[in-house]
Amino acid sequence: MNDWINLQEAVLLTGKSINTIRKLTTECKNNKNRVKQIKGKYYINTSFLIGIYPATKEYQKSTSKTTNEETKHKKEAMQIAYNSEIIKAKDEHIKQKDKQLEILINKKSYIGLYLVTGFVVLILILGTLAYMYRSELLGNHKKEVETLNENVNSLNNQLNNTKNTYTILIDNLQKTHTKLNTIQEGRITQQETEINRLLFELKSINKQTKTDTE
Repeated sequence: MNDWINLQEAVLLTGKSINTIRKLTTECKNNKNRVKQIKGKYYINTSFLIGIYPATKEYQKSTSKTTNEETKHKKEAMQIAYNSEIIKAKDEHIKQKDKQLEILINKKSYIGLYLVTGFVVLILILGTLAYMYRSELLGNHKKEVETLNENVNSLNNQLNNTKNTYTILIDNLQKTHTKLNTIQEGRITQQETEINRLLFELKSINKQTKTDTE
């Protein structure tokens, strides 16, 4: 209830006629604690008015109903505010859980990334070791081939020298028209056979060398 009410509200409050309320206003207009004028309209102090003319039962019921409704609205507002605080607290709890879940997901993602990175590094290390091992094998094989070629070349040179020697010997024998006996001819035949055998071995070695090199 307001502290100050106008004349119409005073009529409703007390059940008195408008003339009775105006008469009271005129009598008390000089007392600012009881009556005051705002923009040409008179207002009466509610407590003073009720002291002179008690409020009607209908108004009291209406006021009580209004008060109950206001109390109900206040309770509902308080309940809404309380529920809002609960919802807010739950929202904060949910946000914290979401943050924890996000951190856990990020940790799992990092673990997966670390595993993939470690696997890639392991593959690179194994590939490097395999390449080094292969290079070492090829290097050793190349050295063996070079050594074999050197031996073949040396043997070939020796065979050529032997052939040249025998060729010179035959030429000398032919020039001097020396008659060779059966034994000498047999020796020469054996020597030629040996030369042919050596040449055949030389060819076989050359073929084997080419095969190994390829």
